[in-house]
Amino acid sequence: MARTFSLLILDNIEDPQNFGQIIRTAECAGIDGIIIPEHNSVGVTNTAIQISQGAFVHIPIYKCININRLIDDLKNQGFWIIGFENSINAKPWHDLDYKEKTALVFGSEGKGIRKKVMEKCDFLATIPMQGNISSLNVSASISAVVFERLRQINNLSYIAILLMGIIAGSFSFLSLTIFTLLILYTLIAKKDFFLPKDFKEKHLFGYNFLNMLQILSLQIFIYVSIIDSLDFTHFIYSHI
Repeated sequence: MARTFSLLILDNIEDPQNFGQIIRTAECAGIDGIIIPEHNSVGVTNTAIQISQGAFVHIPIYKCININRLIDDLKNQGFWIIGFENSINAKPWHDLDYKEKTALVFGSEGKGIRKKVMEKCDFLATIPMQGNISSLNVSASISAVVFERLRQINNLSYIAILLMGIIAGSFSFLSLTIFTLLILYTLIAKKDFFLPKDFKEKHLFGYNFLNMLQILSLQIFIYVSIIDSLDFTHFIYSHI
């Protein structure tokens, strides 16, 4: 399961047109699934299918018997549960971090999120209103939130690309080091070809030093090669 996996939990949404628009919006914004209660909730009706413009084919829709129990299971799997409701304790919707595994809970058009479900949420968020009407249509609220999540994830992707470039640069540096060590080892190994014939007799200490340097360069070459291979393998594996 991806780090940014996200689900929508719809607590008793009743309007099939709203539900169809939510399906379409969620699919466009990269939401990974929608959860609805088995009872007292709209289903995947012909109206919802028509309004979704085919999006219902591309996003999983799950029915759940007990949302409270489901939320407990999601928490055990590392999900943060975020409820969207007008509340004194609610934070502005754009101040929350949506880049982790999240379950976004939205209530019905008239009643909002049920009290027991709200109590299960880790955070409450709200979209402040500036006009005379105090609330948005639920599909409009969901649109704002899921695309804010998408914006945050895209920003995270840009940072990841930058880090990948830095890491790739370190691989290039290691490769250059390996290449340099290989040349050094080769030159020292062929020292008898480059040095005067009487160099060993006249400069025994220098000759022995070159032998030691030859062994050392070979050992460093092997060590750095192993590190480079392991780091590169780990880098590739972690980004698959």
